[in-house]
Amino acid sequence: MSTKTKEDNCSKLLQKARYFNNFYFNGYKNGTCKPLYCHRVHVGLVEATVEAALRPFKEVFSIADDKIEICPGITDSNEITEKVDKVLRSLRETNNFVALKGWRDEKYDIRGSAFGDEPLFQMERSATSASIYHFKI
Repeated sequence: MSTKTKEDNCSKLLQKARYFNNFYFNGYKNGTCKPLYCHRVHVGLVEATVEAALRPFKEVFSIADDKIEICPGITDSNEITEKVDKVLRSLRETNNFVALKGWRDEKYDIRGSAFGDEPLFQMERSATSASIYHFKI
């Protein structure tokens, strides 16, 4: 009789990927992170602490029980970039997010799911690790 679990049958590479991809396998699957969308494209995940900080910015983030949308109804990527940048600069001033203390004034493209897609918007590179997890480069 074997006592192997499903996890034991996974390759070591997949086990490592799951370990390092803790937003998806831990946060998303256990409900502590919400999917983040822009133009109906899943662009990342947001932890509950970040979600709470985004709630006052209703003109930029639409927060539902099951997802968060960035600038719904706005199609201009430059306008979205400006609105997101304003929020991030405001959050940076609160000093509540360690990642934003590493502010670089370096924009990072947030893209759709297909290779070669134009950026949906840009955001400060340090913010991409501030629990706004990116996986579309």
